[in-house]
Amino acid sequence: MSENIRKIMMMGGAVLLAVTAVMSIVYRDRDFPVVSGWIWKAERQRKDINKKIDVQEKIIEGHMTADQELRQLKAVSFKKNDAVTEIMRSRIEQVFNVSGAKIMTIGSPRKLKGVDGIDLYEINLTAQIKTNELELIAAEFSKPPRLLWRAVNFRPNNMLKPEYLNANLTISAICFHAEEPEETTP
Repeated sequence: MSENIRKIMMMGGAVLLAVTAVMSIVYRDRDFPVVSGWIWKAERQRKDINKKIDVQEKIIEGHMTADQELRQLKAVSFKKNDAVTEIMRSRIEQVFNVSGAKIMTIGSPRKLKGVDGIDLYEINLTAQIKTNELELIAAEFSKPPRLLWRAVNFRPNNMLKPEYLNANLTISAICFHAEEPEETTP
């Protein structure tokens, strides 16, 4: 009986090897039935891991340049002694008027919670903007003191033949406090 089982196992192994050989010839130019799924899954895992590595590298790179970016922001931000809310609103209105864009509504600048030494301000507005005007606005906003696009939503005025974009914008400004030297008492 054990001799018969041994012969059956040997024949089964030989048949399995023969079937594998035939399948490898038949599937030479196509995906192999079971193994291709494993390969596809491993490839997907490799891509996910590479994405995670890229994200981590960007985070590490971001921490290295944070000091440089902070110095650049201080150079193009509003100063504490400026009346930021007045200057911010008038500058936005001036930029839009010079570019030719039409402001439909504009809110009052409001101060947001910031961190020690930094004040954040933002203002909401709606406008009608053409693409060439948008380029001029973006260029003006990048000049010191810099205004930042916090949230932007564009939609065409007409889906079939748009003439301009209806824009809902939230524009922000950063104000750094002047670092005051510590007084020493005698």
